[in-house]
Amino acid sequence: MKIFTSLLFSIFLSAGTMAQSQISSKAVQHLSDSYEQIGLEASDIENVIVDHAYTDDKGISFIYLVQTHEGVPVYNAIMTIAISKKGKVMTTANRFIHDLKSKVASTDTNISAVEAIQNVAKHFNIETTVSALRTDSKTGVSYFSANELSISEIPVSFKYEADAEGKLRKAYDLSIDMKENADYWSVRVDAQTGNILSKNNWTVYCNHDHNKMSISDHSCKTDFIQHTNARHNSAVLGDGASYRVYPFPAESPLQSDPVLLVDPSDAEASPLGWHDTDGMDGAEFTITRGNNVHAYIDSLSNNNSVGGEPEGGENLVFDFTHDQSNEPNKNTEAAQVNLFYANNFLHDFTYNLGFNEVAGNFQANNYSGEGNDSDYVRAEAIDGSGVNNANFSTPPDGGSGRMQMYLWDNPGGASFASINSPAELAGTVTTVGEANYGQPIAEGAAPISGKAVLYSDGTQFGSQACNAATNSSELAGNIAIIDRGSCEFGRKSLNAEEAGAIAVVICNIFGVSGGDGEEVITLGGGADGGLVNIPTLMFQLSVCNNIKASISAGIDVDLSFVYTGFDEPNELDGSYENGIIAHEFSHGISNRLTGGANAAGCLQTFDTDADGMVDSGEQMGEGWSDFIGMIATIKEGDSGADAKPIGAYVRGESGIRRYPYSTDMEICPLTYNDIRVGGPAVDADDSFAPHPIGELIAAIGWDLTWALIDQYGLDPTWQDQTSGNYIAARLVIDGMKLQPCQPGYVDARDAILFADELNNDGVNVCTIWEVFARRGLGMMADQGSSLDHRDGTEDFTAMETCIEKLKVKREIAELVQPGATLTVDVEAINHIPGDAIATLITEKLQEGLSYVDGSAPFPATVNGNIVTFDIGMLEYNQPIEFSYKVAASVDVRSVSFNLEDLEDGGANFEFFDLDNGFNFFFETEGRNGTRALGGAAPDTEVDFGIITPAYDIPTDIEVPALRFWHKYDLEASSDAVFLSISTDGGDTWEYVTDFLKNGYNDDIQYGTFAIPALRAFSGSTNGEFIDSYVDLSAYKGESIKIRFRLGTDDNTTVDADFPGWIIDDIELMDLTQYEVETCIGTLADPEIECNASTTIIVDTNLATSTKDAKSDIYDMTLYPNPAKTKIYLDVSSPISEIVQIKLTSIEGRVIRTSAARLNNTIQTIGFNLVDIDRGMYLMQVQSENGLSTRKFVKN
Repeated sequence: MKIFTSLLFSIFLSAGTMAQSQISSKAVQHLSDSYEQIGLEASDIENVIVDHAYTDDKGISFIYLVQTHEGVPVYNAIMTIAISKKGKVMTTANRFIHDLKSKVASTDTNISAVEAIQNVAKHFNIETTVSALRTDSKTGVSYFSANELSISEIPVSFKYEADAEGKLRKAYDLSIDMKENADYWSVRVDAQTGNILSKNNWTVYCNHDHNKMSISDHSCKTDFIQHTNARHNSAVLGDGASYRVYPFPAESPLQSDPVLLVDPSDAEASPLGWHDTDGMDGAEFTITRGNNVHAYIDSLSNNNSVGGEPEGGENLVFDFTHDQSNEPNKNTEAAQVNLFYANNFLHDFTYNLGFNEVAGNFQANNYSGEGNDSDYVRAEAIDGSGVNNANFSTPPDGGSGRMQMYLWDNPGGASFASINSPAELAGTVTTVGEANYGQPIAEGAAPISGKAVLYSDGTQFGSQACNAATNSSELAGNIAIIDRGSCEFGRKSLNAEEAGAIAVVICNIFGVSGGDGEEVITLGGGADGGLVNIPTLMFQLSVCNNIKASISAGIDVDLSFVYTGFDEPNELDGSYENGIIAHEFSHGISNRLTGGANAAGCLQTFDTDADGMVDSGEQMGEGWSDFIGMIATIKEGDSGADAKPIGAYVRGESGIRRYPYSTDMEICPLTYNDIRVGGPAVDADDSFAPHPIGELIAAIGWDLTWALIDQYGLDPTWQDQTSGNYIAARLVIDGMKLQPCQPGYVDARDAILFADELNNDGVNVCTIWEVFARRGLGMMADQGSSLDHRDGTEDFTAMETCIEKLKVKREIAELVQPGATLTVDVEAINHIPGDAIATLITEKLQEGLSYVDGSAPFPATVNGNIVTFDIGMLEYNQPIEFSYKVAASVDVRSVSFNLEDLEDGGANFEFFDLDNGFNFFFETEGRNGTRALGGAAPDTEVDFGIITPAYDIPTDIEVPALRFWHKYDLEASSDAVFLSISTDGGDTWEYVTDFLKNGYNDDIQYGTFAIPALRAFSGSTNGEFIDSYVDLSAYKGESIKIRFRLGTDDNTTVDADFPGWIIDDIELMDLTQYEVETCIGTLADPEIECNASTTIIVDTNLATSTKDAKSDIYDMTLYPNPAKTKIYLDVSSPISEIVQIKLTSIEGRVIRTSAARLNNTIQTIGFNLVDIDRGMYLMQVQSENGLSTRKFVKN
């Protein structure tokens, strides 16, 4: 550790190499020169600590600085500085706190370290005796024992940590390796009060137990070239050891038979083989123990070996048979050998990717003398502390990583379905939900086989099969794939049977009762179940996603419904699952590299609602683990477009993620927004599941790998460091080193870009931008807070200079008043290397818009509706900006035929609630007037809203549309508003999707409305009203009601002045729009590049109250008057226009509305009065031009 007492170039350096001192000095000098540019004060960088500094095998230096207050480090206030091979110094990540001194609330020490440890013990409900052991005079760290609490010594030092109000308090920082479980807690205890300020778990638990598709016959073997390393084959050293294992790139016994590997160690990463620890030729251990890992059985769950590790003898021959028909306790030698091999392979594999000794890897002896050693991986097979899981603990560099591999319940038993093809999906589907209706799948019955066909009924949710099929010809004779939701299972099956299907698969979905779609249930038939004759099964979401991905890729999937019994062991051993081992080992990589090897606490999730369970955070550790597992199993013949499931032999699975990974967006459609809904996944124990958050970074890493393979080729042996797969893997590893503590997705993107600049002089910058942009992390993407996975904004814009074109942007208001003048802002830029000569910009203006002569700074030529601006020379990457004006015709406008300004508080509306009796709509401040309608979004589960009166949509108008103004602050992806329309008075409702402007902005979790694949309004409009427009053309001639439905889940609400939704000025209109298109080109080719046209909506000028309209301009007569069952209106207008006709009570309550186009010819319009009570009523005819009213009596 190197401590800088001042940044006025007076630097004190503790012991370290001269090279480290030099790079540390450069880093500190860089900080001294640039701290203002990154928003810091001089006082913020006083006494900065160099926590970790090294130069890697590529000549790149990494320096991790820690902020301090009065010499005491601030927890996770880490800055990363890199120095390129050419000596360029750059700050790649900064988590220093601005104006640090003002944020310090307590510097007192009122309790002892012993008391702090005792307080932690009380927090975990453990009684213990604490004893002081020693204090390290160099580091100042004190060590204690508390045997009932921690199985390891407890190191204690001072840190500053933030309290709940964000104020910094002096704290004891200590780590507890829990005796009673696998947790390894890093804890900060307030040195003044004794309260626990924060804690994070160095143990990452990975729930791979999702009961997916089982390939139980173990017959799906894949040809592959096993990973070897040419350097070790030519090495003088090595130990000649041999191991019978399932060799990488095989993920598990599903892909390979056991192979006896001879001397598989890497000459650079493990120069003396895998059993040496003293750095001299000759093995110190002849069991499954060595410099990188000690693999052993911990069935007693005490984090120690039960003894009897496999013995390789003098020649280190570990040739033990794995009999898959036996229980794990009969195969312990083979299990330990495979676990030992896999960890050593991963050590060597990632060593050559940059996770080496200086970077903080796991070794008993760092042969280089750099980094902290004595931290080999303790790999515990058949660990007795749990089942159906695995975990990895990562303390800082110098503390051993611990991997615990559990036994798993074998799905075994019997199955009722199998996938026959394609080969990558082939196998038995062991986990299904049976139906209690239809044909049973009986033992001995003939298989029912057919092609899997996605059901469609032609509606937006057509895959739910709630209506008759529109693809009966495809379904006939095949097996229908149907999504859960919206109607009874029996109705779905019956619809499929009537379409000719011979069997049905119901696909579970995410979010039902808080589930993740991996549950299966017994299917009830409901009202139609007794009519169904074909068999029905429920499949898990992940199995269905794999089937759908293959179908989307044009690959037929053949299924059979057939009873199959199994005679297999009751349990399976995770120590044979290389995929899970790689995933767990990689948690050690990402935790050691992010923030530097001494941090270990930079990838956390958070408990934002203080309920004791974590529920937020954008950390991507699970995704990096998936990625490293995938690249470790890449092989010749693979293709990026292939579906790449994260499989698990222990559950017989073909995939444990929402989608298999693939460069094909049809197969893996994940984008940045998907971490919102997928993020707070709830397991069976209601705990936060970070896997869905990390899936996106794994998908992006996989995309990047194949994009670079396309450029530089694939080397499945990993010897060629110029191959695409090596370059991509190195960028991801070095990106972890360069990203900030507690990174978000934009941080990770930027770190990979930094890594390419440092490693490759930035030659791959365009490829990287393209890969990130296609999944929503483009130039304008905003991650918000990295502590919240729900507040990001996706963007699909790649780096502009990577697209070598002439480009033009245009900004113009999207709403214009008739007769108004609009300002058009134009930006042009040339990204074609070289200067563009005689550049022209053309604007295509629709009739009704006209160029205002002389309003542009360039010569303009008008030819009909086209305006051409002569820009002249446009230099490379030098943008020009200018503005001009267009005038909108006073005679062109949208025509309103109904406006609900809600100044009456919504007197004509229905208010409803569908859950919890909650109806919280109330009058609130409006957009223009004084009133609007608002619905609160509490932290409880509610479902309520408003319904408009019935509106008649005229048939003789061009574009009937609904406009409404609204603003909202809602929990993103969880609390939401959506629209439905009814044409039968409210008996049935159709989900509205046809927005013309400002439509739905978010995907909503299933649990809020129990509607799958729902998009709605969610998140925030930042306190501003926005105008949304719905195309009503499909409802011409219909009488419609419109429903606005607000729903929330049962937890977090947002921190806003008004958490909820407000609506105002609901208007029906005949919509008029202008289209404007801008193009850029040259004199030779005027339209080289045209941007997307902009739609400008022309506003209405409807009077918002009767006092604004001219009185009694319409010739109107009502008869008979009094009337009984029907009344007729004869009406004409002095001009041709659309009018609104209202039938109201004498008090003004709207009973019925309609619209009509009038002219100077009398029209007769009839109104049915059968359902109206006796009394006096008003008939009103209104437009923006005037208002006429007549009274009548209903007898």
